[in-house]
Amino acid sequence: MRFCPSTIRMCGLTSTPCVWTLLLFAAAAQVFCPTAYAWPPAEEHAWVIEAPTRGSTVTESPILISALLINADGPAALLPETHVLLDGETIDQNIIVDGGRVLVLLDAPLPAGSHTISVRPVSARGDVLPILSWSFQTALPEDPSRESLAAASTRNGLGSDTDLVPNLDGTIRVSLRTAALEGPGLATRQEPVRTGQLDASITATAGAWSVPVSAYWTSDASDLAFRRNRLSIGAERTFGGGPDVSLRAGDGAARFGDFTAAGVQTRGTHASIALGSVTVRGVYGQTRRALPSRSLSLPGAVALSPLEPVYDRRIGVIEVQHTTRYVDWSVRGLRGRDLLSSLSAAPTRLSPSARPGDNTVVEPSLSVDVPRLPLRVNGAVAWSLTTTDLRLGASPLDTIEAQLNQSLAPSVRGLAGLMTVNASTAPLANPGSAIAWRAAGTVELGAHQIRLSHRAVGSAFQSFGTAFLQTGRQQTRLGGQSRFFNGRLFATVSGRRETSLGRPTGNTFESLAASGSVRAIALQRTAGTLTLSTRAFADTRTFDTASALVDIRQIGVSPTVATRWTTGAWSHRVRLSSSQMAQSQDGAEGFTQRVFRVSAGESFRAVDVEGGWSRRSGSFDNGDVLQDARQWHGQISVSQSPITVRLHASRWTSDATRFQPRSRRTDLSIRLGWTHALGAVRVRLGYRDLSAMPSVFDYTEAYSLIEPSIRL
Repeated sequence: MRFCPSTIRMCGLTSTPCVWTLLLFAAAAQVFCPTAYAWPPAEEHAWVIEAPTRGSTVTESPILISALLINADGPAALLPETHVLLDGETIDQNIIVDGGRVLVLLDAPLPAGSHTISVRPVSARGDVLPILSWSFQTALPEDPSRESLAAASTRNGLGSDTDLVPNLDGTIRVSLRTAALEGPGLATRQEPVRTGQLDASITATAGAWSVPVSAYWTSDASDLAFRRNRLSIGAERTFGGGPDVSLRAGDGAARFGDFTAAGVQTRGTHASIALGSVTVRGVYGQTRRALPSRSLSLPGAVALSPLEPVYDRRIGVIEVQHTTRYVDWSVRGLRGRDLLSSLSAAPTRLSPSARPGDNTVVEPSLSVDVPRLPLRVNGAVAWSLTTTDLRLGASPLDTIEAQLNQSLAPSVRGLAGLMTVNASTAPLANPGSAIAWRAAGTVELGAHQIRLSHRAVGSAFQSFGTAFLQTGRQQTRLGGQSRFFNGRLFATVSGRRETSLGRPTGNTFESLAASGSVRAIALQRTAGTLTLSTRAFADTRTFDTASALVDIRQIGVSPTVATRWTTGAWSHRVRLSSSQMAQSQDGAEGFTQRVFRVSAGESFRAVDVEGGWSRRSGSFDNGDVLQDARQWHGQISVSQSPITVRLHASRWTSDATRFQPRSRRTDLSIRLGWTHALGAVRVRLGYRDLSAMPSVFDYTEAYSLIEPSIRL
């Protein structure tokens, strides 16, 4: 956070003993200057770079390096064997590995220029963890009496173009799964019986050059889906005090702003160049417009052929960004076109939404940190022009204006030489309907934060780089969060209003929602803690359709109690949670859903045991049962580096109701893991039994999974 004091400045020391105070300041920073981490999904890990941030410039010495590895449960568990490299050289002093956090204090000043940090984590649980690499700039005065690792590598010829010694860094992971299936319900399964995957990420570094290579291959890939198999190779060059250049060919996600390109997978060329405070990057390649459909041949019926064609889509995106201490601005542009040549045969029938298109988008954005005030504001505005049927050919602007009975906007007339314009081009008469914009502001006062944002997308706005953008709506959000009593009390509140924008009468909607949560550490002692939390929400949605006015209301609450304590070498934990949601609708039967969960666990040195039970039920206001399901699970884990063993069992049962049949499912599995600094091996053996009424859906599955990985 911009208003948090530097840990090194607070420490005031430059020697090794200072390292042991870093954990205390890191804990205090979470109370007074909390960081909003985005927790990844369960059983996945994500790195949070804390210091120095990616691409930042460090002007003081010593330098603190800090990174945190998190998963859905919080910080990960790392072993001291975790390696940290600076510009390809291993760092073996002033390192602390605590939980999922890795801290390094660099006493020796670094030469001015770009430097790369690589962290190779070693999991205490045998998980395959992602390797982290990022770069930052230094503008420190060199001390001739003390030679840094980067300076030593330059002296040995590693930093010159004439004597390059490559260094490999990365992970190669292979996954093979096979299953033996029995039972009449095999036809209902969607998963393949045998699957294979290869996931590789390797970077070769030599001096200022690096060559990243990434590949992903799966046997599940299909022509009826978006591209899953991906390959990319690139080259990056870092010049001391000069521009940083990156060029990559292959598959990658194009991420440019909120409206221009929101992560569309593109196969082509990705490039960037950074010089001082200015960065220029772009993408030119090909993607797929939509999923192809399959021809259907039903018994006793006429074969159904797909009506909607699927085009390969060519897009080009460019961005210019300028960054200063208080102001960041950028301008983005996109040009896209559906390729008619990608069709194997000319379509005979086309719905308006399936016609080939031609698209141009322009999006400037601005972000400002107000000096001497805890205020940050940012915003962006985008405008698009789309032609929905190129096969009609171009029409003179005079003809189009005569059809619309009005003159076109000057901005549209100016684009006549840039793209094809015809009678289906949108928007022509109302350019404002193709505008999307957002504005947001954040105020931070110590441990308190307030956020206000507004977002609007016109009904005619379209970007070929943001396929799933919802148009014709606007949304306003207001929220905040606060910490009290040194972080023992944490509260959040948020509100949202969303309405339709630019839609005709009889096709509008409005949504109002509010939610709040409170988490309190009721008891905090050396031997244990007791945490109480609850969340409540209310939501109402109104739809004005051509046939009726629909009003849906929801309200819910979710309390949770969790406690942890230790007695000697034993660690205990208990968690109870429940949730209840009620929905009502005018002219329809309301219903209520309830969920209750309880779990408990014990840990003794390398052994961990956990068990739990849950129930999910639902009923209508008239007493009819909607659902009544129960589940229990148990797990035993033994982790003694480098070996990990985990046994898991669960059973899920659902009673028969008017709306669903009786069913049950049993899962048994054993996981074996071996972890080393050079790689890991994970093996999983399992059995699954699914039965339901009628028995036509029953089947059993015995499967095995092996995942070896190598770290370079």
